[in-house]
Amino acid sequence: MNATYAVDAATDFEFPKSGPLIVIANHPYGILDPVILAHYAATQRAEVKVMTNSMLAAFPALRPHIIPVNPFGGEAAARSNVGAMKEALKHLKTGGTLVIFPAGEVSGYKPGSGIEEPVWSSHVGSLVRRTQATVLPVFFPGSNSPLFHAAGLLHPRLRTGLLLREFCNKRDSEVEMRVGTPIPFAKLRKFEDDETLTKYLRIHTFVLANRRKIIASVEASVASAKPSREVVLAAEHRARILNEVQALAERGGRLTGQGNLSVYAAHSHEIPDTLQEIGRLREVTFRHVGEGTGNEVDLDKYDRYYQHLFLWDEDKQQIAGAYRLGRADIILREYGPKGLYTSTLFKFEKPFLAHLESAVEMGRSFIIKEYQRNLSSLPLLWKGIAHWMVRNPGYRKLFGPVSISKDYDSLSRKMMVEFLQGNCLHEDLASFVKPRNPFRYLRSRRLMREFISANLQDVDDCSALISSVETDGKGIPILLKHYLRLNGTILSFNVDKDFSSVIDGLILVDLTETDPKLLAKYMGEDNCRSYLARHHKQS
Repeated sequence: MNATYAVDAATDFEFPKSGPLIVIANHPYGILDPVILAHYAATQRAEVKVMTNSMLAAFPALRPHIIPVNPFGGEAAARSNVGAMKEALKHLKTGGTLVIFPAGEVSGYKPGSGIEEPVWSSHVGSLVRRTQATVLPVFFPGSNSPLFHAAGLLHPRLRTGLLLREFCNKRDSEVEMRVGTPIPFAKLRKFEDDETLTKYLRIHTFVLANRRKIIASVEASVASAKPSREVVLAAEHRARILNEVQALAERGGRLTGQGNLSVYAAHSHEIPDTLQEIGRLREVTFRHVGEGTGNEVDLDKYDRYYQHLFLWDEDKQQIAGAYRLGRADIILREYGPKGLYTSTLFKFEKPFLAHLESAVEMGRSFIIKEYQRNLSSLPLLWKGIAHWMVRNPGYRKLFGPVSISKDYDSLSRKMMVEFLQGNCLHEDLASFVKPRNPFRYLRSRRLMREFISANLQDVDDCSALISSVETDGKGIPILLKHYLRLNGTILSFNVDKDFSSVIDGLILVDLTETDPKLLAKYMGEDNCRSYLARHHKQS
């Protein structure tokens, strides 16, 4: 046999070097996949055992490494498989590596469904929980021949008889193997039963089927701006921008700061040149993540009467990021519902609009690339928003669109929407908000069925699955996770065709329902106490 295999893993992937490890995989081939996975694991660690079909014991080179199981059922099979489980437990408890195919049998053709992996045995969940093992998911994208699957329709034993033939057919071929991210037991401890854990591990394996390489630059999807002109414009306005910021500081427009970074709040008429630069930087930043308007500057009619929070580097005298805020009560009174930017994305019914009297619309947030690795940049902007709320204590709610860009794989976008609708939807208000351009997808597709059956309830679990799909390892957008930590809820999802077809999730946060300790982190303890007292809440 002269088959080779290609390992597709993240650039920062590291094979776990110590402690109990369970390597799980789908089972498309029957013989070749355990042979390949055993070889791969053995190149990384010394003590490797493969829990697989007893017929593989016929291979002398594999025999010492196999924990044989009988897949054919019956009392004799049950007795021998109890012994196999005991041997696997013993091996893992001594810090060994166990390769296992939880389906127990090879994938087969089902009329109307195509080639499918059988239901996984919850024994894998039991092994993980009883040994506190790290789990490494692996996915094989291939399949056996049409003849093999046709034979299986006649009788399962016919298909089994062809396994050796399928193994030999792979001679001189290269088999692809997609290796996921190791999952430490600390992240699996919360699963309270074997079946739930097994479903989670199964979807963690199967999402690797969608992992891909990014082929084209995301900037190719939007019209190209002229960088040379942008630089000249920024240089021409620098002095006027600096004068505007200094004038703001003198009028008490500085909200908060840390080190060389400060957060300022202003109306558009106070910062005409600064606002032009904010619009330019918005567009540049959004394009880097597959978003953007396609214009040289991202400014619209709403910028005129919304307020602007911006992060300012006092040393470099430049803008590092910004947010846009709109007082919903004032906007509704002066312009009606169409005065809200979010009304371009969603249709609001009266019961929802009634909840906006004490609300502030947020959006168009960004941190420029140079400051994205600065861990204090985004938290400082959030602290600026909190201090703005302290200065305007009549407001208690924040709402606005949070973008899921086209830079995410299609499956990742679907999983995020499915998870958020199932776990974070506002039960009372969601029915009063309708998307103008709904995000549609088929829940019946195989991977989505797997995802739905896993019944995830933790945003970190969902984020980990998305990281497995994305080639750069990104999870749920950081802004979205932040709002959910503040006890935010989802109202609806819309596809914004004017903004690179991003999916916008409309989120609502009631700060009086946020964990007071977390709120105090951004407001300060005294400010938080007085703010909550105003709204008859205790910190």
